[in-house]
Amino acid sequence: MIDPGASRRLARQIVRADDLGAFVLDRRPSLGPDDFAGLKGEVDRLVEVDLTKAQPLADAIRRLAGIVGDTASGSFGDAAVAQVHYHAGRLSEAEPLFLSAVEGLRISRRPVDAAAVERQLVGLLHRQGRAKEALHVARKARRTLTRAGEDRLLAQLENNVGSVHYYTLSSYRTALGYFERAHQLLEALGDERSMSTVDYNRANVLLELDRPLEAIEIYELAERRFTELGMARAAAQCTYMAAYALSVLGRFGEALRSYFSARERLVALGDRVLGAWCNLYLAELHARLNLIDEAADLADAARSEFEALDAHEAEAARALLVRARVSQRRRDHDAAAADLVTAQKTFDAFGMDVLGADARLGRAELAVEAGDAGEGLRLAREAVDSFTRARLVGRRTRARLAEAAALQRLGRGGQALRIARAAVRSAERLSDPWLGCRAEALVGELEIDRGHHDAGIAALERSVAGIERLRLRLRPGEARAAFLADKLPAYERLVAVNLKRDDAVGLRAAFRYVEMAKSRALADLMAQHMSQMSKRELPRGDARVRQQISERLEQLNWYTTRIDDNAEKGGTRNSRLDAHFRTELTRCERELVSLFSRLEIEDAGLAGLLAAEPASLDELSSELGADEATVEYFFSDDRLSAFVVTRDGAEVRTSFADRRTVERHVTGLRFQLEKFGLGNLYAEAHRQALRRSVDHHLDSLYHLLFEPIAEAVSGKKLTIVPHGVLHYVPLHALRRPDGTYLIESAEVSYAPSATVHRLCERRKVSTSSRRDLLAVGLADKFAPHIAEELASIGRLFGEQVLLEGSNATKSAFLENAPGSRYLHLATHGQLRQDNPMFSSVRLDDGPLNFYDVFDLTLDAELVTLSACNTGVNRLAPGDELSGLMRGFLYAGAPSLVVSLWAVNDRSTCELMQTFYRHLQSGESKRAALRLAQLESLEQYGHPYYWAPFILMGKTS
Repeated sequence: MIDPGASRRLARQIVRADDLGAFVLDRRPSLGPDDFAGLKGEVDRLVEVDLTKAQPLADAIRRLAGIVGDTASGSFGDAAVAQVHYHAGRLSEAEPLFLSAVEGLRISRRPVDAAAVERQLVGLLHRQGRAKEALHVARKARRTLTRAGEDRLLAQLENNVGSVHYYTLSSYRTALGYFERAHQLLEALGDERSMSTVDYNRANVLLELDRPLEAIEIYELAERRFTELGMARAAAQCTYMAAYALSVLGRFGEALRSYFSARERLVALGDRVLGAWCNLYLAELHARLNLIDEAADLADAARSEFEALDAHEAEAARALLVRARVSQRRRDHDAAAADLVTAQKTFDAFGMDVLGADARLGRAELAVEAGDAGEGLRLAREAVDSFTRARLVGRRTRARLAEAAALQRLGRGGQALRIARAAVRSAERLSDPWLGCRAEALVGELEIDRGHHDAGIAALERSVAGIERLRLRLRPGEARAAFLADKLPAYERLVAVNLKRDDAVGLRAAFRYVEMAKSRALADLMAQHMSQMSKRELPRGDARVRQQISERLEQLNWYTTRIDDNAEKGGTRNSRLDAHFRTELTRCERELVSLFSRLEIEDAGLAGLLAAEPASLDELSSELGADEATVEYFFSDDRLSAFVVTRDGAEVRTSFADRRTVERHVTGLRFQLEKFGLGNLYAEAHRQALRRSVDHHLDSLYHLLFEPIAEAVSGKKLTIVPHGVLHYVPLHALRRPDGTYLIESAEVSYAPSATVHRLCERRKVSTSSRRDLLAVGLADKFAPHIAEELASIGRLFGEQVLLEGSNATKSAFLENAPGSRYLHLATHGQLRQDNPMFSSVRLDDGPLNFYDVFDLTLDAELVTLSACNTGVNRLAPGDELSGLMRGFLYAGAPSLVVSLWAVNDRSTCELMQTFYRHLQSGESKRAALRLAQLESLEQYGHPYYWAPFILMGKTS
């Protein structure tokens, strides 16, 4: 009997020995094959704990065995190194060493030891997709181990054979039988270490067999055992697989926390193989949550690791399935189809029928989305057949849902409805909430298509209720915002069908669903800030993650400054160095996004599951003054409609403009405004032509957007809630038939949604211990009037802090912002359409972006971003605001003044002076901005100069 304690002591001595030859001489004649068998067992233990410790020990054992010289000892040395190669993903290097070890042990007449190594070889062969060879080797080893009565080794062999049937052959019930036999043998032996490994595999099979709750229970038990045994690697593996099971159940927030925990532990252990698998599963969850950029990065990282680690082709092909989903979300159907076809061919070549069917199902869904319903139906039915043979109910239901969607497109609604109803029932049995939501949504659409409106509405309402429950399982923030991206059609269909009821009940319901589909994540964050569970009352969360965010922001500033310096010098710096800076800048940005996602999940201040209740029509109407109106636009079926709400009630004007026509004029308007970027000389030379061109689009947009509601809001102060492309339109500058602009007859403010506006209006700010003004400015040759702007505004206030030039730093701004009543930032703005969260305003030591300000706690009444494009956002599903606006609203600002395009330095300086003068004279924010715009209009005429700024949020 080999003593594990003695083997461990011997292993420590070997690793510390400077001269292995002298070490052998000192221990002769006692060092023999049994010692090396024990040392190899110590390597087997360490590969499950810490590969960085297993590697040097295995190398030392093999060198020592070469000095000792006997065949058996050399075989154990080969097997030890092979184990390290195998667990590190170097399969092609491991295989010849395993084979050499088996042969040597047989020659040495140690058949049980040879069978024990063959047991490990089985695992390697199945990882390479060589199932027949693996089972052949297993049969030989089983005979040896059974004759010898080696139940522990036999159980471990059965576990590996089960893995062949599970991972490679997708024979899940056969695999479960092997795992259960292995479990029984190990339980009788009391071998908790090996039993935990088997339990992990049992849980994997149960998960595939649509039994996620049982799987989670077993994963958690195995993780506890592994942790107690010091097997950190295996414990982390249990953590990320439990996370996968949680995601199946729709418990997304818990799943994300578990994934991040597992990945961090695997990085610390230096485990690239399991790290790649963890990244792959995490990528799949990110894709499901519509966090597309993060999903793409994780999938690519996993695939690169698999390829670098000499892994089985099917492992890299699994990453292609996720990457295809990312491409599909990005509407890149060709790229998605190419990845799915490649993955399918790989799986088919290795006889991996279930994964091949997964690829076919992905292709089916893609084909239906791309308009080829016939091809989608064929592929969906192929997937249904494969999943039926494998008796995988969950996957079969998903494939049948794709089949129903294809049938719907082909006009075979009756068949589709029967399948969709069956999918609803199946999803309930499977406890798969997202599958249930999808099935209910399809049932709703099909019922409405048949004229069964009540049944259709009921099904769609069940779908949306399920979506809302899932959404609330995510922390408020980017994940919650992205989650709705592919789920909005159910809300939009409910809006349309409720409006067709043409009664008060339908009107209220339609408005509720419009609100439920707009800026929900922002509203949730703001509601959380205002609740008793506000972040200022809670302890700060993960300090280490916050520190990492701070470090990445410093790096971001450094690289941005270096790049800007180079640009100012005309790009004379070494181009290779400049490219390096840009690469590092991109890396910092990606890491910041990832760290912030982690913070949203773990930080106590961001962790509330609070959701803002959508504003209702009655509530909105009751809070309006007699001279106020709210206009909320929304697109449905590519037609524009609008709710008009006053103190007297609400009405809706439907389908009065076509989306494409609106977009054409918005694009034309923005193109004409951008011409001012060609410089003052160009603008002066073409003043009249530029005015005519802009006015043409403003005339047309008035006719399209405002004329249908003009009578209902005549004489009212307006709060406008845009939708989609309308966020780019200065609606206050629409030109009426009499040649006047809308701002000449009405005060106008804006809001992302009625719910956000309500939260802004209700936000209370402290009036104690505050300075009047914090003004920050960074003048240069392109904006010389910024200094004048700050000085003139400063003269209107009492206690103030003015930060100019080299004093206009981020640290100074962040230090002074919380104690200031008005925040005014006059500097250059940078719009990042590729990633609005990095849109910024420039300060002396770098850009100020969302990640700098979100964690502030402001008592400011107003934040003015007197810079270019500070109110422009990439159009995100659900009209979610991004960038600095989002950061300041979350930080506590009830009102923002922001710009819709690149502004003129002189006219902005004058407009801001006038705005603050009227504000200080007692006018409301909305009235003060209107008066300033009217004065600018009288002086400059062209909307480019007076119309870029809008008031967002609280108006008083």
